[in-house]
Amino acid sequence: MKTVILALVCLLHVDLSVPLFDGCSLVTMSHFDGPDAQTNITIPQNCTSGRIDWHYPQGKLHVQLSLPSLTYSLCLIEGWATMVAEVREVTGGVNKVLNLPTAGHPACTKAVGGTTELLVQADPMLAYMTSFNYTVVTKSQTH
Repeated sequence: MKTVILALVCLLHVDLSVPLFDGCSLVTMSHFDGPDAQTNITIPQNCTSGRIDWHYPQGKLHVQLSLPSLTYSLCLIEGWATMVAEVREVTGGVNKVLNLPTAGHPACTKAVGGTTELLVQADPMLAYMTSFNYTVVTKSQTH
């Protein structure tokens, strides 16, 4: 019985902020610290698009990407189960609410000093997961 409980406790403390399969599909999990808690996830530098699955979303998810040598934007795109209350641009000290990502209308932030940051607020109703896609749009792709 003690072994089963210990295994369960260890499983609950595993950091799920790790890439899945292709390295660009990411998964993370809230740690049930309440609506003011923040979970961080960093998109790998070699990824130009992928998916973020946020299990038991609660509080905020801080999404970061650093590509120092590029002029780019990071965009969140509606996925198969996108249920979030708010997306906030916080790149370079900005604090601006963006439109929620919907079909054909992503929520984007431009890089400042090669870094982008978005803060995603979980829906107040606790869900099993929310999922959204992301893409990196470089300056050459916008012309």
